[in-house]
Amino acid sequence: MAHAFFKDRRKIRRINKQLELALRRVSIRIIEYPAVQDQNFAKHDHDLLKRAESLRIIFRYYERVYAKIRRIETDWRCRVYTNEEPYSSRIDQIIRKLHAIWFAYSSTFISEAESLHRRGVITSEELKGIVELRAAANSVIGTWQPPRASTAPSFRPVTLSHEAVARVKELFPGSI
Repeated sequence: MAHAFFKDRRKIRRINKQLELALRRVSIRIIEYPAVQDQNFAKHDHDLLKRAESLRIIFRYYERVYAKIRRIETDWRCRVYTNEEPYSSRIDQIIRKLHAIWFAYSSTFISEAESLHRRGVITSEELKGIVELRAAANSVIGTWQPPRASTAPSFRPVTLSHEAVARVKELFPGSI
């Protein structure tokens, strides 16, 4: 039985819309704050700081979306491994697509962050964090392997005979 998240395509669309919204916000910031050369440096500095703060807010949101995608993937892999849910290639493709969509949007954040870093508005650590998260996402996509069910007996469903059930009820009254 597929996890309820994957049955509800609206949630997948919502994640995609969240990524699109974040991308639009970055694009709007780029349009709103054009580069100014040799004039009105105070306003330009103020605009750069505003642009950097906007990018930080959007990137924190963007990080939360990626954490949500990773959590979905991890939970699904765990359920498949423990035989709580059978492997589904459809779900596998959906999760891979979520990673790919997120990765595709990340290039916009990287270019904007690099631009602000060159101007001295974003620190090297902030830029490094953005680049590392993108590299991690690229690694996940590049090394993707479908999950497999465990062969350990402890993860297999246990079927008891009628005699065994009767014996358990006798030994532990009220437990079943």
